[in-house]
Amino acid sequence: MKLDDAKKIAETVKALLAPHCEKCDIAGSVRRDKKVVGDIDIVLIPKPFDIGFFGIDASGIATVLQQWPCVHGELNMSAGHLTFQLPEIKLDIFTAHQDNYGAVLAHRTGSISFAKRFKAQAKKLGYKWKSNFLISDGQVVPIPDEHKLFEILKMPYTPPFFRK
Repeated sequence: MKLDDAKKIAETVKALLAPHCEKCDIAGSVRRDKKVVGDIDIVLIPKPFDIGFFGIDASGIATVLQQWPCVHGELNMSAGHLTFQLPEIKLDIFTAHQDNYGAVLAHRTGSISFAKRFKAQAKKLGYKWKSNFLISDGQVVPIPDEHKLFEILKMPYTPPFFRK
């Protein structure tokens, strides 16, 4: 799909989800402004009132997501992943937590080779990468945004368009 068409769909999905989220961002190839887009990636943190004992509460995000066929996954607060088939394109939803939002957003923005580079840098600096959390001495290192991830990894911030 052409980037302009994918951006319109991604912005529409984001607008539907955002009222139910603490944070909600478009990621993937749309965020990197690739000319051709294969799917749409959204990273989000659901608002606490949208999380029920067994997952997403039907009064919140689920009411938005239930309009599309779910083809893969389970949504939860520890970086869950759900895939939906929209009429025009596949939609991937990734949940995150306040302490790993920047890491999940950077990873899901890609590119794949770029994500491998920051994971390798984390390892080089003695960090562990576990379930989309950065770990040091057994403790989660808070990464609320991408800039913090780059800072911790001692890497210059790279805008999404340049992440090859």
